[in-house]
Amino acid sequence: MAEVDFTLMMNLVQRLTADMSEMKQDMREVKLRLTIVEGHHASVMASLHVLQEQNDRMRDDLRVIKRRLDLVDAE
Repeated sequence: MAEVDFTLMMNLVQRLTADMSEMKQDMREVKLRLTIVEGHHASVMASLHVLQEQNDRMRDDLRVIKRRLDLVDAE
């Protein structure tokens, strides 16, 4: 019986292993970047919440000013 040469198969396995290793490293980088983006998103959302609260207070203050100046009917 003829001997089987596994060289081609081993080369293929080595390339697949190298490709998988590269993909794992890429995934680590993607996860890191996603974590950073999520942190920025949370920060923006918190800032937006603060701005909405400030806007609500200014709107209420404006209503009081208008009412005191008799620019609008009392509610």
